Amino acid sequence: MQQPPRDSDPNAFTQPMPVSRPPQPPLGGGAPPGAGPPPGGRPAPYDHRFGNVPSYLLARLLAFIVDIGGIGFVLAAFGYDAFERGLIVFATRDQRGFGWLALAALALALGVKFVFEALAGTTVGKLIFGLHLRTGRGGHAGIGRAFVRNLLLPIDAIGIGLLLALITPRHQRLGDLVAGTVIGRSPIGAFAPVLGIVLAVAIGFAQATFGGGLTSAIGVTAEAALFIPQFYSNVTSPGSAIAPLLPGARAATPSPTPFAPPADISPEPADTPQPEESAEPSESPDAGSSPDAEGSPQEAPPQEATPEGRASANV
Repeated sequence: MQQPPRDSDPNAFTQPMPVSRPPQPPLGGGAPPGAGPPPGGRPAPYDHRFGNVPSYLLARLLAFIVDIGGIGFVLAAFGYDAFERGLIVFATRDQRGFGWLALAALALALGVKFVFEALAGTTVGKLIFGLHLRTGRGGHAGIGRAFVRNLLLPIDAIGIGLLLALITPRHQRLGDLVAGTVIGRSPIGAFAPVLGIVLAVAIGFAQATFGGGLTSAIGVTAEAALFIPQFYSNVTSPGSAIAPLLPGARAATPSPTPFAPPADISPEPADTPQPEESAEPSESPDAGSSPDAEGSPQEAPPQEATPEGRASANV
């Protein structure tokens, strides 16, 4: 018979089973080594940096003013100079012409903003204030998303965009929510404002060299100061279709319109009697001095014809 080994004890405790533990993350943070993407095959959401929220929202507002107001003003100055040189012959120098110039400059500014966001993910204003446009997961926005968010810009401009940017977790306006985009901090950091200022100076130099410079800028400013109050007065006047929608404007109340005679007929007062025209000329008070007094049927008989006249004649 074989003897059991001496070191084997049937009453000894069994050895503990080995337990596999997941790899621990490093002390510096980040994903543990060998960890793959989360379940579902989708990458983790991009962590957008916003910083101080009030300053971030103020930067977005100022960037919008630069992209629409500043670029639009420069484009309007180019149009003003082109009109002065005779390159634009279909416009007029009045309120209607200024309206067309303002609409054209605004449309071009929106087009420039769309092209910059679609191709570079930023604009001149966003660069100056260190902002960048991305998708919700940090990718490039592209043409489609940039078009959708700019298409909804007029709705956001009336105040809806600011309200949504205040209450949404990623500070997205309506255009961002529909397009799936987020505006975060620029990836190039402090270099973004420097690049934005360089681009703004280059645009100003181009306007001063080819767009009339200070002369056209003053001309556009003077026309804006003259025609914008007139336009607002016309829009808010009683009878305007959008007067009830604007503050301080009143809609016209219907009132009976008095009858007005035609312009070619002058009314005659009914109470004034009109003198009647007589066929015969009126007699003068001194009938004897008139040449027709002798042949008048109302001539008085001579004094000799009456008894008193004969008596006076005899005397």
